[in-house]
Amino acid sequence: MAGSARMKNWQIAKLDQLGFHWGLDDDWLTWWELLKGFKEEKGHFPSHQPKYHGGKLGKWVYTQRRLYRRLQNGERELGSVKMSDWRIAKLNELGFDGARLK
Repeated sequence: MAGSARMKNWQIAKLDQLGFHWGLDDDWLTWWELLKGFKEEKGHFPSHQPKYHGGKLGKWVYTQRRLYRRLQNGERELGSVKMSDWRIAKLNELGFDGARLK
């Protein structure tokens, strides 16, 4: 075979660094939009409490924070969930404090 249709890991990493949007973040972006609306309305980020979208938005925020902390240790994944540079940039737009775990 004279080549491969699969991208190499370094190629994917380079595109991530450039802010390439893979188009695979539709569900993630839906949660981001909910978070944005929540922050605009309440002035803070949600906790795990069930009163916020049945607790799911707070759990999603908690997962993003865990991913952010793992990223600080050189890891980009938490199970099957990944944290891309694009996602970090989107969270930063909201003033998200990924270092805080609660």
